[in-house]
Amino acid sequence: MAIPYTREQTYQHSARVKKLVDNIFNHDPLLMRVLERAERSSGNTLQFPIEYAITSQKGWYTGMEALHTADEETDTLGEVAWKAAEVSVTLSNIDLAKNEGETKVLDLEKRAWEKAERTMKDMLTTSLYSDGTGSSSKEIVGLAAAIDDGSNTTSYAGINRTVETWWQSYYSNAAADLTLDIIRAGYSDVSSGNKTPTIIITDKDEFNAYEAHLEPNIRYTMEQNGGMKKLSRKGKEGGGQVADGGFEYLLYRNTPLVASEYITAGYMYLLYEPSLQWYFMKHPKFTTDKYGFAESPNMTPYNQDGGVKRIHTYCALAVNELRRNGKIIGLTD
Repeated sequence: MAIPYTREQTYQHSARVKKLVDNIFNHDPLLMRVLERAERSSGNTLQFPIEYAITSQKGWYTGMEALHTADEETDTLGEVAWKAAEVSVTLSNIDLAKNEGETKVLDLEKRAWEKAERTMKDMLTTSLYSDGTGSSSKEIVGLAAAIDDGSNTTSYAGINRTVETWWQSYYSNAAADLTLDIIRAGYSDVSSGNKTPTIIITDKDEFNAYEAHLEPNIRYTMEQNGGMKKLSRKGKEGGGQVADGGFEYLLYRNTPLVASEYITAGYMYLLYEPSLQWYFMKHPKFTTDKYGFAESPNMTPYNQDGGVKRIHTYCALAVNELRRNGKIIGLTD
């Protein structure tokens, strides 16, 4: 069956319920969290400092003993390329004219712009979990390439990790159903002192599989909240909660475990978020918001009766402490 109404008919029809249902866009907790900490930068490429060793120029001494004076390399720079993304909103003036008067139900221009914003977030999230080779390598280098031990991506940020082993992440091809032992091995490997994963992200099937492991320890209680009843779950190792932004999560060692609809099936990331940073550049012509999104003015093509507006962003993702992050693949639930 063909789609019965065009876009302009959707916003014009006089008997339409005044609500637009989102049947296209998914939502992701990690993008929300990295954008909230986005930082502005500039330059031909994004370069970020990396400390890979502690100095050996040290020791106890007495009296006039000679002290250490040798120069020593302990730091370097990672380098990733800036990537640009855009979403265009094109509307004909005749469609805008039809969206006026008594038959107007929804604001065509406003809704089209809101959809463009969601489209931009959808593009960025897809790229966030990718290896950067999509769209002819025009996308950002995402987690699939950054979080690896060299098994799938030899170099990241210009550093070869098969040579520089300190630049490897935890990597495991489980090739099995999810177990607590699989998570425990990865979690322990990437943890050091108070540096432990701050979020664990997997797909829906593995999220449900983890919840099934917790079921014997979960008790269900009904809570009253502002006249609304909400089912909450609490347990010894993990409990159902709702994070900021409405994302449900379980807990592993007090670390939120969430599901993403963008992540590759059978994958699980154990992430130390302070080592992940989203950067953006200010657009030279248009006002740029705190997330790195710039909105162009409405532009009228010289040979068409309508207008075009765009959202632009110049962005990059940097991961500067790879060994505090891990990736498990091949989960088969």
